[in-house]
Amino acid sequence: MKIPFVDRNTATNQLIQFSILFYWSLFWLFNIVDKVIGGSMFLWVGRDRFAQFQKFFASAGLESPWIADFALIIAAGLEVFAFVFF
Repeated sequence: MKIPFVDRNTATNQLIQFSILFYWSLFWLFNIVDKVIGGSMFLWVGRDRFAQFQKFFASAGLESPWIADFALIIAAGLEVFAFVFF
């Protein structure tokens, strides 16, 4: 069985790998930026993540906004860690 991408040269394979890495890096970077900005901003399309987390935690019985905000900060920190080290 012949696999089509095996016959490509090394430069093409590296270009494809770099393109995939670049795409996912941008994805994670904008995901982190969306969490850092928080709230609605002019010309920034997104949702208020802090309000979403607070609503979710309130539905789970934890109505303190501090717990929800802390959980979002931890999630953003884990995403920064994954972005930098992986």
